[in-house]
Amino acid sequence: MNGNLQLKPSTSSSSTYFSSSSSSSLFCSYPFSLSFTSSLSSALVHGGFPMLALSQRRRRRPLRRALSATSTTLFLVLLAMATAVATAVAAPAGGAEEISLSCQGYRYGGIDWDEVRDTLEVFGDKYLDRPQLLSKEFQLASTYALEYHPENKCKLGDLALRLMLWLQARAEELSTSMDAVLQGRGEATNMGPFLEETYGWFWELPWSFSSILKSKWPIFSLLDAASSLLQRPGGCFQGEVLEKFLDTFWSGIYIPSHVSIDLLLNESAASCIEARASALLSLADNQRYSPLSPTGVQGNRYYRSTAMPKVEQPSEEDSDRLVARAEQMLRSSSKEKKWDFLTRPWPVWRLLDRVGNAEVVNVTTGRGQFFWMYVFPHRVRSDGIISNRIRGRREGYCLQQFQDEAVRRFEALQKQTGHGPARPLRLIEAGPHLGDCLLWAAAVFGADSRKSKEQLKVRSTAIEPVDQVVDRFRRSILANNFDIDLRHAWLGEKSRDLGPDKTPWVALDDIIPRDDGDVDIFKIHTNGGERAILDGAKTLFSTRKVHVVLVHSAEDHQLWGSAAFLLDRGYTLTINGKPIAKKDEALVKKWVKEKGGLQLHALHPDAQ
Repeated sequence: MNGNLQLKPSTSSSSTYFSSSSSSSLFCSYPFSLSFTSSLSSALVHGGFPMLALSQRRRRRPLRRALSATSTTLFLVLLAMATAVATAVAAPAGGAEEISLSCQGYRYGGIDWDEVRDTLEVFGDKYLDRPQLLSKEFQLASTYALEYHPENKCKLGDLALRLMLWLQARAEELSTSMDAVLQGRGEATNMGPFLEETYGWFWELPWSFSSILKSKWPIFSLLDAASSLLQRPGGCFQGEVLEKFLDTFWSGIYIPSHVSIDLLLNESAASCIEARASALLSLADNQRYSPLSPTGVQGNRYYRSTAMPKVEQPSEEDSDRLVARAEQMLRSSSKEKKWDFLTRPWPVWRLLDRVGNAEVVNVTTGRGQFFWMYVFPHRVRSDGIISNRIRGRREGYCLQQFQDEAVRRFEALQKQTGHGPARPLRLIEAGPHLGDCLLWAAAVFGADSRKSKEQLKVRSTAIEPVDQVVDRFRRSILANNFDIDLRHAWLGEKSRDLGPDKTPWVALDDIIPRDDGDVDIFKIHTNGGERAILDGAKTLFSTRKVHVVLVHSAEDHQLWGSAAFLLDRGYTLTINGKPIAKKDEALVKKWVKEKGGLQLHALHPDAQ
């Protein structure tokens, strides 16, 4: 033994599994089953003794080292017995329970694979290598991935945990082990056999890259994270074009299609597989098409000049076909060249991952309703992080306190009449971002734009200044047929028109009519200017009841300024659950400096 990582067979009580191959060979190209069909492909456990059959094309060194000379003899005897048993007990094709590639609803080994997948999706891209965010998953990988689990049907989940084990190694150790693998002496290093086997398994997966993307397992993001540890100087076709491909992940600016086409036509790049694959994947990224309606009723863009009804038009295939071409190019490379895709700067894996970042998500309210939500189709900056969370959890990024207060206020309105609410729930939000909270409220309480104003059970006004966010919020409103008043403006103390094509400044008092009635919840999350927004709503606060005010801020003077505004009007305040009085200015500012963003909750003196 030399201290290398040892892969051990699982001690599961399951006794037999079968590969999909029709061959009579005992060995399969994947060391765990892909389905239960006709021939034995791996482990039998007799009396607790493990027997694993690995690919004839792969070294069996990690397991050999775990066996003594005596147990190797016993292994071969039992292996021969297993061949005979396999003939007698082979299960018919399709005889075992099938699961989806996403592993939806699947549990194995005490692991909720849904939860693992969703968590990895939430922290996809640059956060996958941060143990403080994924401590549970890294701990799981460090125990799970050192054994074979042939009974586990969640193959992509299995591979994901093995790739996470790569991320726990030091970059120097990982690189040294990879070099040893390329020199044919991988077993002389700590991680060499594990790297070679795991990467080999990835390339032997029987599913297309597009299928892996649709599964929502962030396999390509994990490969990109591993690649960041293995990067080294050199590579083909570098320069200004490569910089554009790298910068897109920081700026959020997509690569123009003509840049990718020029790269594909450039004879100097003809032998640079990773550059050409990156160009194809960038084109695939640009060709993704999210129609205004998630159900696809907007039709196929190529049929827009025909008389064919939109519901009869075929779906667009550009993106999937371009991904398939890139996949074919990468798969046809030599074994040695495939390692270059991990060490060279062209962002093949990161582009593949981004192609799978859905722009529209079916979101749950947590109360039995669902709605469509448009998010950012990337993982860049805070917009991408929030979009990751929505994709991974399939729920809006909406403060629980807002949800609780909305339900409480709605029920209070119902009590006034004994049946339906006395009036619609009235909500105002400054800085709604993608609209998570107001979309949630529209789905829960009812704000169907196809109904009359008298039938609405919630009325919402949102003010958001950022163009790209407004665009996605508006798409979500239209996709769900919600009635939400969305204003594209900056909120402040006074209204100011900055001229054509400029986003105006508005005061809330100038857009909320005086006869509009009481407000149930006024929520502010603007990353600045919170006190000025409240100052621009003085008439609202003096002429009507604003029952609940929620303010989030990471600036001490803004949070205390907002608190002072509300305390002067008799509101009862708490910050992160702790009561606040006028004497607490220094304390509040200290909290903000120590903890960052804090949540202020204020109740009107007469609030029910």
